[in-house]
Amino acid sequence: MIVLFGYFGLGFAGDPTPFLIATVLYMFCVAAFGTMVGRLFLNRHPPMQAVALFVFCWFFYLQVLVFPVENIPVGAAGSRT
Repeated sequence: MIVLFGYFGLGFAGDPTPFLIATVLYMFCVAAFGTMVGRLFLNRHPPMQAVALFVFCWFFYLQVLVFPVENIPVGAAGSRT
């Protein structure tokens, strides 16, 4: 964020409050999920991998909500029927 604001001169287009609230909520949910998964294993490596994979996949697939499929150019998405 510091690089985006300072070096590139970018900023928020609107109110940054929803962004900050969503960031805190995201951190709480990931920490709570990590604690829940970590309780299931005796070793610490499987829960770390499970949390990282689950959180990555979950938010990777939720990007469709941010970038609708209709906005992808036809050449980039392949053939659509």
